[in-house]
Amino acid sequence: PARYDGAMSEASAQPAEALAFRPMRRSDLPRVLEIERLSFRLPWAQDRFLSALERQSGQSCVVMEAPRAPGSAGGGTEVAGYFVLEIRAASTHILNLAIHPACRRRGLASRCLAFIEQMALKVAAIARERDIALHPVGGPDGPSRARGEASAGLPRESEISLEVEESNLPAQLLYRKMGYRATEILHNHYPELREDGYRMVRKVPLRSAGGAPR
Repeated sequence: PARYDGAMSEASAQPAEALAFRPMRRSDLPRVLEIERLSFRLPWAQDRFLSALERQSGQSCVVMEAPRAPGSAGGGTEVAGYFVLEIRAASTHILNLAIHPACRRRGLASRCLAFIEQMALKVAAIARERDIALHPVGGPDGPSRARGEASAGLPRESEISLEVEESNLPAQLLYRKMGYRATEILHNHYPELREDGYRMVRKVPLRSAGGAPR
């Protein structure tokens, strides 16, 4: 089940700072596992991250590097958070997202969500262009269609979804602020915690693919 941690501090986020998003590497795992343990009651084991890293298709593991928090040892940047996605042409599922406690109160979770939206729209736009290439405008065997119009089988919006614990109100509030809405109650979704969950969804029109992050 997807989780989210780090929402409690988002309301007091600092002004935007320079961030770098890049694919997660094995060498990142010690820091990622540290964040995981500090963030969740049921943290993922290393094997689960390794499995995600080794998948060749449909899954994306990303870390976010940010300037070190004021007062921390050393300079430069550090891995401040990460997320794990399952991403398809018209749907993206957020499996995991966390921010290190020392890096919160800086708006980083919202920046992650904006970047995830960019990724989802880019994949959807590529799928749409491929569909148009396979079904050219005015083909001899069928009716023509307007240039840039995808076939009826390809959705015109990208759906981003996740699951969140019923008791995690701060995370729910952050997701609502970012445009997600609860669509389903998931009974006993977290059996180890004896807790229900909510499925939350954000739908983004494909025409936003080239726009600036929200």
